[in-house]
Amino acid sequence: MFGKKEVRTIYLIRHGKAGWGDMGTTDRERKLEPQGIAESKLLGQQLMNRGIQVDLMVSSDAVRAWQTANILAETTGYPKDKIKKEPLLYLADEVRLLDELLALPDEVNTVIFVAHNPGLTDFVNQYMESPVNALPPSALVGIRFKAKHWIEIEDCHGQITETVFPLKDIN
Repeated sequence: MFGKKEVRTIYLIRHGKAGWGDMGTTDRERKLEPQGIAESKLLGQQLMNRGIQVDLMVSSDAVRAWQTANILAETTGYPKDKIKKEPLLYLADEVRLLDELLALPDEVNTVIFVAHNPGLTDFVNQYMESPVNALPPSALVGIRFKAKHWIEIEDCHGQITETVFPLKDIN
C-alpha cells in the first residue's frame, strides 16, 4: 500500500436529480427535486459508512450542484463554508475536469468534485473496465492515483476505488 502523501483520490459526483423549473429558468438555475435531495442525503450517508473523508469539496456553480454539495457537507460534517464554488465545473468536459485536478494544491490528497454530465461520464469512462452510457444523478465514482503531486496524475493510471449508483426511486 502507498503512503497517504503518495496517493491522490478524486470522488466525482453527479448532482442530484433536478427539475426543469418554470418557463424562463436557466439551466444553471435548476433546483433539486425532492428525489434529488433524498438521493444526495443517502449518498452522504454512503460516504460516511465507507469512511470517506475529503480535504476539499469543489462544486459547479449551478444551483443543483451547489445544493448537492451542501447536502453532502451537512450529512458528512464537511464545513459548508469550505466548499469551493467553481464556475468552470459547470458543464465541464473531461479535459477541463483534468485541468482542475492538475491545478489542485498538493496539501489536498482527497477531493470531491460535484459536477455534470457528459463530462463526468467521459472522464470516468477512461478508467472503468466497463464504460457506462451516462452516470445517473447522485452517482459517485472514486478514482485513486499513485502520485505525490496532482500535476503527476496525467501520467498515472488511475484505479477505480468506489462506485455508488443511487436507487432508482426514493420516496
